Amino acid sequence: MMNQIAKNIYRYRKEKGLTQEKLLDIGCGEGRNAVFFARNGYDVTAFDISDAGIEKTKRLADHVGVEVNVFKADLLDFRYTIYKRNNFINR
Repeated sequence: MMNQIAKNIYRYRKEKGLTQEKLLDIGCGEGRNAVFFARNGYDVTAFDISDAGIEKTKRLADHVGVEVNVFKADLLDFRYTIYKRNNFINR
């Protein structure tokens, strides 16, 4: 079951005529929200710290027939990688 916040975001964007874009699901858990948005045309990237959650997300996406770029990461490590990749880290 998709959570209420994701439902509200989807409804709001649809009512406003906003196009589907890229979506980052931080802490995707079992991937229900990531898969929902992928089914509705979004380019979804999702990550979680749990191996079990990542595997469930992959299986759900495969079962539904959508593509979700999913990987394992800790939020603190992920933030550092993004900052480093975008040259926000002072050398």
